[in-house]
Order: sequence, then structure tokens, then C-alpha cells
Amino acid sequence: MKLPPSPCRLSLNKNQGFSLIELAISIAILAIIITVAIPGFSTQVNNTRERSAQDMLITAINTSRSEAIVRNSLAKLSLSSACTGGTGSCISLEVEDKTTGVPGDFAFEREWAHEKNINYIDAGGDGTVHFSAIGFLSTPAGAQMEAPVDIQVVLGSERSQHYCVTVSGNVVKGSCS
Repeated sequence: MKLPPSPCRLSLNKNQGFSLIELAISIAILAIIITVAIPGFSTQVNNTRERSAQDMLITAINTSRSEAIVRNSLAKLSLSSACTGGTGSCISLEVEDKTTGVPGDFAFEREWAHEKNINYIDAGGDGTVHFSAIGFLSTPAGAQMEAPVDIQVVLGSERSQHYCVTVSGNVVKGSCS
């Protein structure tokens, strides 16, 4: 007895697989999708690097100010110094130790390593920001500053963002002018 063909039964007579034309079309569609996606991904990576550099600067400034207040001492934030291990560039913080009375003794030191092609520029300064024991901007000798400090975060040669450190030590996005 022979059964009639059923739509549920698999036919073993037909060839299974993809033709060369179907494979070529699939590869072409995949290539178009990748071509469209890569520039967007590259932009996203650069945006993330820039936000990270900006966040690191704000963290370093706020930490410097708070350590100066807590330790009742002068804090020096160097925007572009060599890292301790000699690997790359860092933002470094040094807070003087007033208890020893010895210049160059630090009660607190911290480094923030940043990626290549990121620069922190202190407009018109020496690349350092100082905070007094009350958390205000100060000169290296500890006298209160009269004007705010403008710091620029530069990512490669493409983009930059300004931050203003006010005389009272607060950080504001944008130029000081």
C-alpha cells in the first residue's frame, strides 16, 4: 500500500542548501550593514573616551579640594605629569603634610592615569591648580587667587571642552570668560 504525499513529510528528492546567488546576496547585505555601522561605532568610542577624560578631571579637582580641606593643608593638582611607573601621562595630586614641617613631605598623594592623545591645558598657567586649606583656589604659596582657572580637555586634535574652576573651588562646565 502506497501512501499519498503529505505536506508534513520531507521530500528527500530535493537538494538542500543555499545557492551561490543566495550566498552572494547575503554577504553583500552584511557588507552594507557593517559599512554603515563602523563610523557610528568609532564616534561612540571617541565620545566615551572624551566623557571619561572629563569625568576624571572633575574627580581630580573635587578630590584635591576636599583633601585640602580635610587635611587643612595646601593641595597641588598637576594636570600633566609623568606617572610614577614612567608609563604615560597622569593627573597627580599632592597634599602637604603640615605635621612634619618638612617641605616636600606629603600626607596624601594620588595619580589618575589617562589615555593617549588626551591633554589637559591650564589656560595661561603652569599646568597646576592649587587649593588652600579652606578649599579656595590659591597660589603655590597659599594666597587666595583673584581670578578663576580655565582648563581645557583636548581629545586628540578633534574636539575640546572647557571647564572653569571658580575662585571658591567649584567646577563649572564651560569657559571662564
